[in-house]
Amino acid sequence: METEILLVPPEERFKPCDCCEFNPTDWHWRNATLTIRKCMDTCVYCGETFPRASRLRRHLKDSRKHKDQRLTVVKEDAGRRPWKITKTHKNINNCSPKHKSNARSDHVPNFSTKISTHDEQILYLEREGFDKKEVETFRGLKLSAADDIPLEVRQLWEEYNGGVPEIFDARRCWVATPPTDAELLEATIDQIYKSKSDPSLVCSVIHRGDPDNSIGPMRAVAQLAFPDLWNPLKLLDLRLPIVRNVMLKLPKGLSAGASEPDNLQMMLTTKYSSSELHFDNGEGFSVIPGGAGKKFFATFVNSPRNIKLFKSTEGREAKLDEIGRDMEGGITYTIDSGEAIYLPSHCFHAVWTGKGCFLVSFDFLRPKSVKGYSRIISAGLDRYIGENHQRDLFDRFLAAFEFAIENGCVYDALFSWIELLDRTREWARENPKWSKEAISLCEVFLSSSASLGQICPCGESQGKEFRQHFRVSHFLAVSRKRRYDEKSINPRKRRHKQYIE
Repeated sequence: METEILLVPPEERFKPCDCCEFNPTDWHWRNATLTIRKCMDTCVYCGETFPRASRLRRHLKDSRKHKDQRLTVVKEDAGRRPWKITKTHKNINNCSPKHKSNARSDHVPNFSTKISTHDEQILYLEREGFDKKEVETFRGLKLSAADDIPLEVRQLWEEYNGGVPEIFDARRCWVATPPTDAELLEATIDQIYKSKSDPSLVCSVIHRGDPDNSIGPMRAVAQLAFPDLWNPLKLLDLRLPIVRNVMLKLPKGLSAGASEPDNLQMMLTTKYSSSELHFDNGEGFSVIPGGAGKKFFATFVNSPRNIKLFKSTEGREAKLDEIGRDMEGGITYTIDSGEAIYLPSHCFHAVWTGKGCFLVSFDFLRPKSVKGYSRIISAGLDRYIGENHQRDLFDRFLAAFEFAIENGCVYDALFSWIELLDRTREWARENPKWSKEAISLCEVFLSSSASLGQICPCGESQGKEFRQHFRVSHFLAVSRKRRYDEKSINPRKRRHKQYIE
């Protein structure tokens, strides 16, 4: 009976603010797109008041009172004109009657301004003709806007990922003048041409999530101008001389205590292409160079609940269709050309390309990154990412362990090592080269001043007894016991040096 009552529009309506002149009854009761201005603080349907407009938007979207009304709520963008009323979503242009829409102003939304909320992203995908099934999957995700993150969501990210993703102005990251779209396109075509005689320059064409050698790379280049909704392509392994490691740096706010940028990768992504829910093997930073491009990121925290959900997919595709609606701590981001995004270590994320573009990405380490590796590997998620990525993940764990010790986070490094001991012993038995490197790294640590007076995270030893206790209890167990003296150790070549801005 309660649902039946909600479907009947009430006779009384409430003005959402005191400054706008319009009739509240003009607001449609169901299937409406509502543009909420910054000055609005009162729900036009139930009269409940809020301290700011963002709370009012959340109330209209999430409140049980209005669930059956199927409302879509967006922020007001300055200069946006009213758009065309459709059968499914009637536009509510919350302005004075003097500005009623006319034949010349009826048009699709103007998305030239920044798209920031989940609802605005959905409208963009619908307008641009994305696959309806994919749009519905995206619509079903619980995503907060980057500029309106609830306190409980931010706390989850702080606890399990050390912080939330961030957007940066890419101009703060380029050391040299960034290449233009024309220069990038020319360099890509040049690499494709040279790859015919040099196999090291062959790039990978990704079709529906997998490499496809039957498709020529020039078809992906062509899709920048002529997108293909049903067969969008991506081009990986671009090694363009006009984009090099030394051209990029971390912006202030991320560079303090971080390693140098490493593992620079470049790809071409066409409109309609997307990536399934996944995690990267480190702290990630991505930049859209050139003058064109738009990407939507759905990011999720590495909470125990999300890790359990991700593991339940057992590496299957279409993870968002399967678990997306149940994941917590979701935040959505939009990056355009000239912008960059930082993704905390191993956070789950999926990406949609709204405008075809090039993307430059690189990895780096922070002293606390080692905790992310232990969380992912101890949960067994490495078993579902493929052999090459799994091997890379264990190699990067050693790099993160070393970097944490070098930068004063010894306890975090030791805690992560002990937490992973069962998995690393298993891995060491099958990978003797990795085992030798790991033992060497531990010996270097135990012979250094950093190990003096340490308290073992297991709680069984501290002070002078720590070194012997760690060797006996927490060393890797290999096929036979080995003893190393300090002179026999060839310290592991350090892949990550502390970044000094």
